[in-house]
Order: sequence, then structure tokens, then C-alpha cells
Amino acid sequence: DYNEDRVSIIYNISKPQSFIESKDHVWPKCSFFGLYDGHGGEGCADFLRDNLHNFIIGDPNFPYNPNKALVNGFIKAENYFLKNCIAQNDYSGSCAIVVLIIEKSCYVVNVGDSRAILSRNNGLKISALSRDHRPGDTKEYERIIKAGGKIYQTEYENTSESKINEHIIGPLRVTPGKLSVSRTIGDAEAKLERFGGNPKVIIATPEIKYFDIVDAVDFILIGCDGIYEKLKNKQIIDFMWNTIKENDFPDIHNLSGVLLEKMVEECLLRESTDNLTMILISLKDLEEMKAEDLKYNPAQTENVEPFKQKENKIISMGSMSTSNFGKRNIQRQPLSVLLTKLVHNNSNNMKKVINCNGLKPK
Repeated sequence: DYNEDRVSIIYNISKPQSFIESKDHVWPKCSFFGLYDGHGGEGCADFLRDNLHNFIIGDPNFPYNPNKALVNGFIKAENYFLKNCIAQNDYSGSCAIVVLIIEKSCYVVNVGDSRAILSRNNGLKISALSRDHRPGDTKEYERIIKAGGKIYQTEYENTSESKINEHIIGPLRVTPGKLSVSRTIGDAEAKLERFGGNPKVIIATPEIKYFDIVDAVDFILIGCDGIYEKLKNKQIIDFMWNTIKENDFPDIHNLSGVLLEKMVEECLLRESTDNLTMILISLKDLEEMKAEDLKYNPAQTENVEPFKQKENKIISMGSMSTSNFGKRNIQRQPLSVLLTKLVHNNSNNMKKVINCNGLKPK
């Protein structure tokens, strides 16, 4: 019942006091969604939940140069955490994936192996919005070796009574650090030379993808690696759209909650033993899409392509998480309060929502 995943949802980012509005400089509507998959302890994921958005928003390039502000924010968060981790005796690390929506523009920022996927045209098209940063990835492999790192894989025999002589092959790992991911925030022992680390091997440099939000966009699903290890992108979108079409829901918030709940249940049925955390950002009224009764064809995965600008509307959003070891402690809550409690009742795992149009977290 231990979960190192953390979530931060800020529906309406407040204008900083330092921001001076004028005719040509108006503070835009900004929404922030962050999922932090911690490891080696919960300290780094807690730190990111409470602070990463502040580093980004506080950068002088925000909000008019989001790409630069996002990169700077991630690097500043990394440097701050590593500088203070020794005094705090905290050598944990975390992956981080963020969706930042500014007016009609969406930025997806990734460090690690959590993932964001996009459904379009009622699930007919699927786009991967991030690349998994793992040592098995060709680009990451070449970067790691060039930087002086090494990649290895462990193998052993399972001699337990239930699975006698089962040959187990572990994931590819990076040294220094012995991590199965190639980009993280934190992980001092992998990065600081005083511990034998190499700051050029496991890095915190984020990758960013951008698109404009149009009517064709249905929703974005952010999930930790435990989700995608059991289900492929297409399976997830197909599963969610089948759930939408086969059931009746009283409102969009209930629908979103059921989708997340059933996704978690499906992963548990597939014997997932990892933490399972997801954020669903609905950019279209899913009830209306169901009412349209459009013909549903098998989805095809494709790269993100430029979209023409249209109205941006966040209809509903929420997050759901379970602790590891497949514990089925799932609860449903109204997404009108953005699910500010995780399903295993550890409310400290989620940052409270601020400026949520009068809605207060429970």
C-alpha cells in the first residue's frame, strides 16, 4: 500500500503579482497538469508536486515563450533539488510529465517513462504525445553510451514453489544509478560526482511536443509507466471509447470518473503490480460525442500534426491512482472538484487545486 506517485492539477493559474498587464500584455488562461512517478522514496515527487509549476510560472519567459520557460523550469527544479538533497538526506528521484494549456495551445513536457496520448475524431486517430526515456530507446542508448554510461540487464531463476525454475529477465538499466529510466529529476547518486555519478548520463532535460486545440481533439490521457506496461496506446483508446459507447452516464464528470476507474480495474485484471496513476483531460463533451453516434473504426497511431486554431474548452478533468500490489481500493468522486483525493485515500499525494472557478477541493 505504498505509492510514490504524485499529481498536481491547477485549473486556472493565477497571475503573479510581478506581472504587469497592459494593452499588449494580458495574462492568458493557463491550466497545469503534472504527474510525478517517484522512485527511491517520495521526497522528489513531493517536491515536484509542490514546486515545479512555480519554477515554470516564475520564469521570465512565461507565458509568452512557453518552450523556454518549461525547459528552464525543469532544469531549475533539478538543480534546486540536487543542491538541497544532501542536507535533507534525500536521494530519491522522479519522472515527470506535464501538460500545460495556454489559451488554445497545448504543451506536453516529459522527463522519464510516463506517457501522454491524445484521442482525436472520436478515437479514430491516436497520437503519442511523449517518448519513453528508457535505455532501450535507440536515441537514449546512443546518448548514454556517448556520455560514458553503461547499460546492463540482470537475469535470474525464480525458485519459488509456485514458479519453479522460471527464468526472469529484468529491464535494461543504466549505470551509474542502476535505473531503468534514462531521464529523471533528482537521483543524486546517479548524477553527482561525489557519489560516483555522471551528470551527463541520467539527465533532466525535457522533451516538449506542442499542438493547437481544435474541435477534433477529444481528450488527453496522462499515465505512469504501470499503465502502459499492460496496455498499448491503441488498446487504451479502444477500451475507453468502447466504455463510452456501451454505457449511459448522467453527466460528463461521472463519465470521466468511470473511464479512469475502469482503466485501473483493467490493469489490475492484467496482474499489474506497479502503482497506477492517470490524469484524464477532456477537451470535448464526451456525452455529445456519444450522442452523435459516429461510426467507430479501428484507431490508427500517428505522429502529432499541426492543427488549425479553434476554441479551447476544458470540459472535465480528474486523476486516479492506486497503490502497488494490485490493491483494489478504488473510489469514485465528482470530477467537479477535480478529484483532489487519490483513490487509496492518501490526499497528500495530490496538490490542492487553486483558483478553480469557485470550486473548492474536498
